[in-house]
Formats: sequence, structure tokens, C-alpha cells
Amino acid sequence: MSYTFGAVLVGLAYLFGTGAMAFGLNAILRPTQGLSFFELKPPKQGTPERTTVEALMVIYGVRDVFMGFVVWIAGLSGSTQTLGWIILAGSGVALGDGYVCLRFVGRGQGAHWACVPVYAIIGGLLILGWGS
Repeated sequence: MSYTFGAVLVGLAYLFGTGAMAFGLNAILRPTQGLSFFELKPPKQGTPERTTVEALMVIYGVRDVFMGFVVWIAGLSGSTQTLGWIILAGSGVALGDGYVCLRFVGRGQGAHWACVPVYAIIGGLLILGWGS
């Protein structure tokens, strides 16, 4: 079975979309576990702060599920340039997530920032037409 480089790029984009959906569903269904990806500890159970954090994690999860669906929709529509722009924009999300870790926890940003060049390169190649 032979794959073109473009098909591999599109496949990677689908993988990123699937990953975003998985992270999102995890944050929706298990908010305190999803919080661990930012190296943050949840507030004590039964406090208003805990309710706020869990609500914000569900909001975060919905954002990730939405991003994953958008990647799949763009890919299935056949618009590899649009798909590329969405993946490139995803590098900004990873940059922002890493910044949150650095600013509020003082560590953990590397796990997020490692995704930035990968998303940027794959998104850029798709924008340039390599996904066709």
C-alpha cells in the first residue's frame, strides 16, 4: 500500500482532530483529571471554587471537541488549505495552553509548546498545497 506525502499530512491532521476531541471529552467527563494536563490541583470538593473550576474545565472541553470536529469537517470537505489554516491556528492554542502552565504553575509548558512547531509545520505544508 502506497501513501502520498499529502495523504500522510491529511492523516496527521485527522489524528490531531481526534486527539483534540479525546482531550475535550476527558475534560467534560472528568474535569479534575483534565485539569492535571495543566499541572493544576483541583480545589477541595464541595467548595464554590471547585464548582467554578469544574465548570471551566467543561467549557474547555467543549472548545476542544469543537476544534476536533472542525478539523474533521475541513478534511472531509476536501479543502486541504482550510484544514492547514485550522491546524496552524491549533498551534496558537498549544502556545496559549503552555503559557497558562508557565504563568500559573511555573512548569509544564514544554509538553504544550512541543506541539507548536509540529502543528505549524504540518499546517503550513497543507496551506502551501502539499496535502493535495
